[in-house]
Amino acid sequence: MVDLIGASRMAIASQRNPLDRVRLTPWQLDYVQIAESMALLRAGNQIGKTLIKLWEMIHHCRGTHPYRRIFKPPIKVLAMGQTWEQMGKTGGYMEELWSLLPKGEIAKNIRLDKGRGITGKPPRIVFTSGPGKGSVINFGTYKQGSAPHAGVTVHYVDCDEPPPENILQELLPRLLRFGGHMRIGFTPVVGMPDQSFLREKVKNGTLVERNPWLEESSCWPIGAPRPWITQADVDAFAANLIAAERDMRIKGAWDPILDEAWLTNFIRKRHIVPCEAPPGAFLVVGVDHGIAAGKQTAVLAAVVGRRDLRPYVAILDEECAELATTPADDARAILKLLKRHGIPWRRIDEWVGDRPAESRHQMKRKSNMELERNLAVQVGVRRFPRFHTPYKNRSSVAHGMHLINAMLGAFDDDGTPHFMIDPKAERFATFCEIWAGNPHHELKDVGDAGRYAVERALGKVPIQRLTAIY
Repeated sequence: MVDLIGASRMAIASQRNPLDRVRLTPWQLDYVQIAESMALLRAGNQIGKTLIKLWEMIHHCRGTHPYRRIFKPPIKVLAMGQTWEQMGKTGGYMEELWSLLPKGEIAKNIRLDKGRGITGKPPRIVFTSGPGKGSVINFGTYKQGSAPHAGVTVHYVDCDEPPPENILQELLPRLLRFGGHMRIGFTPVVGMPDQSFLREKVKNGTLVERNPWLEESSCWPIGAPRPWITQADVDAFAANLIAAERDMRIKGAWDPILDEAWLTNFIRKRHIVPCEAPPGAFLVVGVDHGIAAGKQTAVLAAVVGRRDLRPYVAILDEECAELATTPADDARAILKLLKRHGIPWRRIDEWVGDRPAESRHQMKRKSNMELERNLAVQVGVRRFPRFHTPYKNRSSVAHGMHLINAMLGAFDDDGTPHFMIDPKAERFATFCEIWAGNPHHELKDVGDAGRYAVERALGKVPIQRLTAIY
C-alpha cells in the first residue's frame, strides 16, 4: 500500500529544503569533493557553476555537506561579487542563492527584492534554526575595495567572478585563523581584467582548478532521464557566438581568439540590401563622439517589430566625418543624414550617443549635451530631445556584437534577412565584415554608433536568450 502520508511529508520537506532537489552532474560531483582550501571553477556558460557553488556554500553553513568533512556550524561566510547591481540583478547570484535557501531556517525578516537582490543594510543571511543555526552569510563587492574586509575573520569565502589581485590578497588572511576555504567561479569574457595572477597560481599548484566545458554531458545530472541542455542546443548557441568568445563561453578558455572577424554570420551578398524605413518603423540615431579627424560618426537605423521575438533591423545610412569637427558640424551632419531620407527630426523615436570625448591638449570636448544644444539651435527649438547614453561595462562591446551576430544569422523562409544594411552604410558594412576586436581600428567608431542604435532599439537581451530568439 502506498504511504500517502509519508510521501506528503517528503514533499513538504523537499519544499522546505530546496537543496534536496538538486541532482549533481558528474563534473559537479567531482568539484564538491575538492578538499583543498582554494579552488577555481573556470567553466563554460550555463552548465550550473553558480548553482553548485551556492549549493556547497549553503551546505557549509548547515554542516550537512554529504561528500566531505567540513566545519561544525555556526560559521561565518563572505560572498563576494563585482557590484551590488551585478549580484542583485534578476536571475543573478542573490536570486539563485535565494532559490536554494531553506526558508524555514533563516531569519523571517530576510527578503528577496526581485531585480535588486537580498534586502537589508547591509544585506545578509542569518540561519536562526535547523542544523546551521547561528551561521551567517555576509555580502561584499570588489567595488568597495579591500578596506571593508580588513580584520574580518571567516570560515568560507565564495567569489562570484574573480577578485582583483589586491582584494584576493586581503581576503586570504581572513581565512587563516580557521584554516578556511575559498571558492572562485567564472566564465571568461572578452575585456575582463587581467587574470595572469590566477593563472600563475594554477600553474604553480597553489590553486586547484576545474574546467568543465559546455557540452551535453556537463548538463546531464546523474540518473536523470535527459540533460537540461542538449548537444544540439549547445551547437546552435555556439554558432551564434562571436568568433572571439566562442572558446571562452563554450570551453572557459582564458583567452579570446582575435585573428578573425567577430561577426561570423555576416554575408555581404545576403545582408547588403537597398532599404528604406517602412511606415511605422522605430527609428534611432546612434552617435559615437570623436575629437580627432574621422572619429565622429552617426548611424540611422530602423527597426520593425522591436517587441517581437524576431524583429527586423535595417541600417539605413551613416555620416562619418573625414576631418576634425565641432559640435555644430556634427549637428549639421545629422540633419543632413535625415534630410537624405526625407525624415523630419521629430520623427526619430530615440537618440543615443556615447560618453563625452575630450582632448586636454586641444582643449576640445564633445558630449551629448553639446550636440543637443547645437541641434536645438539649428532646428529652432528651445530644447532638443535628450540623447541617451549607452550602458557600458567590461563586456558591453561583446554583448552588442553577440546581439548583432545572432540577428545576422536569422532569415525568413524566403531568404529575407532579419538584419539588413543599405549600400549607403558601406563603412558599417565593412566593419561587420572585417572587425576582429581591435579597439583602435578606424572602423570601430562607426561600428559603435550602429551598435548603440541597435541596442537602444531592442533593449538589453541576455546572451543566453539569443539562440532561443534567433
